[in-house]
Amino acid sequence: MTRGHLLFAAVAIASVSCGRHEAPARRQARSVAPVDLTAVASAAPRTEALYVYSPVGKRDPFQRDVDPRRPLSELQHWPVDQFNLKFTVTGTASPKAVLAAPDTRAWLVGIGDYVGSSWGKITAIEQNRVVVTESIEGPGGTVYLRAIDLVLPPAGSAEPEHHMIDVPPGK
Repeated sequence: MTRGHLLFAAVAIASVSCGRHEAPARRQARSVAPVDLTAVASAAPRTEALYVYSPVGKRDPFQRDVDPRRPLSELQHWPVDQFNLKFTVTGTASPKAVLAAPDTRAWLVGIGDYVGSSWGKITAIEQNRVVVTESIEGPGGTVYLRAIDLVLPPAGSAEPEHHMIDVPPGK
């Protein structure tokens, strides 16, 4: 038998074996009796709230988180603008930077460290800058945030290099 004959035989067998089939009958949806939702809602037991927020003993999220009893760190003896950015280490989960204080000591800092005499907090460390955010109280007790950028010096600037880096206590 040739290939054409085999194909013809297969089609003939398939058509004879299939026969005539009818589509199954569609089922009818059952009708459901209407439900009175007001009666069901009033019959359900009422549950009271399990948790009630109490602000007692919690800090106010709209106030500065400065504790006057907390001692100043070594980095909080000078204003932020007196620090010089030496280099940054980015591309990691916890970026770091080295800041030079006015007394020529270099400090390794990270995000969340306090820098400056006005309780500035490091909020970002990028490839060429460090952002320190200070809270400044304005008239009427309004608190304003001021971002201060410490930028890397231009390439080729002639400054003496110090190879000793201090780490603030508690790190």
